[in-house]
Amino acid sequence: MNQEMQDQLNGARNLFFGFLKGVDNRFNIELPDYIYHYTSVESFYSMVESDTIRMFTISNFEDQLERKVKLDIESRISGCITNNETLEKHDFANVVNSALSNDHVFIQSNTTTSRNEYLWENYGNAGKGICLRISTAKYIAYLEETLEDFELLPDYLKCCYISYDDAWLNSFLEMLLPAIQAANPKLNNMATTIWFFFLEYWRNFIKSPKPYEKEKEFRFVVSDNFSLFLFFCSQLARWGLFNTKDSDALADAFFSEYSKRKQELHKKLGFTLTEHSSYVTIPFSSVVDSVLIGPNSTMTKSEISKGTNYKIRKNQIERMLGRL
Repeated sequence: MNQEMQDQLNGARNLFFGFLKGVDNRFNIELPDYIYHYTSVESFYSMVESDTIRMFTISNFEDQLERKVKLDIESRISGCITNNETLEKHDFANVVNSALSNDHVFIQSNTTTSRNEYLWENYGNAGKGICLRISTAKYIAYLEETLEDFELLPDYLKCCYISYDDAWLNSFLEMLLPAIQAANPKLNNMATTIWFFFLEYWRNFIKSPKPYEKEKEFRFVVSDNFSLFLFFCSQLARWGLFNTKDSDALADAFFSEYSKRKQELHKKLGFTLTEHSSYVTIPFSSVVDSVLIGPNSTMTKSEISKGTNYKIRKNQIERMLGRL
């Protein structure tokens, strides 16, 4: 790789992480110490046996309204980018949306309480199942130790609450827009790239109130956001939007770095693609603090522990008491 290509890669890195640092103080998200995941006893045993918790892409989710909320600001910002050489128009917003939905962002759905009657009924086998108590700090620590640059990401790009109102996101994107528009002439539309990344990324945390608000959802997220940014840079370079002597060579350099980082994440987190789903995994034993037996279950702590071949000790098991 020649010096120009390396300088362009370094510039993209500085731009991406510098932008995140610049907007970090705009967020004030207090993360919970623990979050809770409802499941059946059988699924719980499978998690313990394999020592895995799966995180799926949005395209695998059964919720048909995922990422369907339309934001007011979208009607005012064009997601199309024109190729400087061929004048062909490209729907860049759709490229971002597809990448985030299908191939890059992996999600695990949780909530912030173990006493959610709706979740016990719908995901905890009508109260006869299990609720996992997961440490937020352990989750973040594991990924920071495992994935390159994960420690450089703000917490809101690692986990966040689901919002059932899009007003805050419209306000946030409005707040960013003047700075983005001012920077665009100097950065060959790269600022718009980051803006669309935020718009599409945050769709992962916006859902309609009905029928989802009762879930009070909190999501863990694994996404190498910088590698995704490199993918976008490769597209922009291919469309002639970088000041370079060789657009194709620069596009190849961006894409090569993107592919290397993506493959490394897949390798470290055991990416699996099946006919019906794609997911990565994190170790159950690294993040789960304790488990709770459902309020309608007749199983004892001893039976639950035995069912895990005593990998989960009795002192890690609690029983839900009282009314939900």
